[in-house]
Amino acid sequence: MASLAPVPSLMSSPPHWNYDEGVKVLAYVKKVNAVGLGLFQNFPQGIQNAFSVITKPVTWVKNILGDFLRKRMYLPLHYPIPAMIRNMQAAKQLYGLVTGKETDQSCFSGIAARVREHFDIKEMSIDIPLNEIIYSFKITVVESKKEGVRFFLFSYYGHEIVDREQNRKPWKPGSIDELGVAPCLVLKALEKQGFKMDSLDLFSMGSLGFQGLKYFEDIKLPPTIILDRNLASTYRVATKLYAFPIKWILYVGALLSGWDANPESSLLKYFETHEAHQGQRVVVIKATEDFYFSKQGDFSPNFISKLRQWVSERQGRVFSGEFFPLMTHERAHHAFPREGLFKNGLNSGVNKTIPAEPSLANGLNFGTDTRDFFPMGQNESVLDVLNKNVLSQKQGSHHNCMVWGGSLQTPDILFMGLLPTLIEYIKKS
Repeated sequence: MASLAPVPSLMSSPPHWNYDEGVKVLAYVKKVNAVGLGLFQNFPQGIQNAFSVITKPVTWVKNILGDFLRKRMYLPLHYPIPAMIRNMQAAKQLYGLVTGKETDQSCFSGIAARVREHFDIKEMSIDIPLNEIIYSFKITVVESKKEGVRFFLFSYYGHEIVDREQNRKPWKPGSIDELGVAPCLVLKALEKQGFKMDSLDLFSMGSLGFQGLKYFEDIKLPPTIILDRNLASTYRVATKLYAFPIKWILYVGALLSGWDANPESSLLKYFETHEAHQGQRVVVIKATEDFYFSKQGDFSPNFISKLRQWVSERQGRVFSGEFFPLMTHERAHHAFPREGLFKNGLNSGVNKTIPAEPSLANGLNFGTDTRDFFPMGQNESVLDVLNKNVLSQKQGSHHNCMVWGGSLQTPDILFMGLLPTLIEYIKKS
């Protein structure tokens, strides 16, 4: 196979981009936070001003309640995460080897060398100045050295606020809307720099970014959106995880404190009120026994049908598939890697060596249902199918894919999760 000529690289861009256009949006969201309770953001300005007299104590209580709810409802930015310590250490070592920050030999050394050979990696920040403070949102850019793919990785972790004395401290959003508006601001900033996204890939709590859509009149999501085992709403996940009356206590607390999220409603509202791409595609990936987001925690019963209605009006399509990896504890299905999800349930989670039965040819077996998904061969994984039907399609030299990470995906873990995709790209190039 003939090698492709090198193409212009984003790696030559400055590591910091100012996005002044984001000031107005961020200032408004911060103002809503300062009012106190999320319910008051829809009240007339006079009532908001009157209520602001007791803003500080109410905001203090709201922040404590928000911290409590993040832990109970698995929302991003809750520390510490004891169950993830080993993963965080491994991911940090892998990322260090790939970027040259780590030199010690390890089990990752060979893989890291291959990734370095084919990809450039750069850490960048989108800086928004507001009231003598800079909100610095970090992203990791992974770009193939030749024509191919470019990933923009957004984790909810690692962002900073910088004061005029250059003191830095972690960004701590005051509400679910501030949390959700951050990835939208980064998406807009990247587009301003000329990087139009071909796809948006969301895992788990990545759907919280949809909370920020309502603050932008002109935002346009990429032509392909991947919804991979995503949060539908805080109410539905509370219903799945907790019994009455705990679920109602948590939900009312979330509603009053500004931490109530409804990503599925926000996405449907986006298609109703914003201009979407002709040929818009939405890919929905579910785990049949997802511990968090199946059954009561799943999207609303009419979500997919409404999504199909809006997308079809733009000559687009919704691809929806459910997967059940056999011989794997169901608690692990939520975060089970895409390369382990197959059309043939007997292969899912094990390997590709078990022959497929003719009766399984329709893709409906053991809780796996791919009838409305992309066409899949019996030995093709979800990762294979997405590489073929999404990442291979590009308008320029690279397919630009923005990734919004999940609740526990720090920047290093988010990069480690991308590794199987990078390896498949290397094999085929």
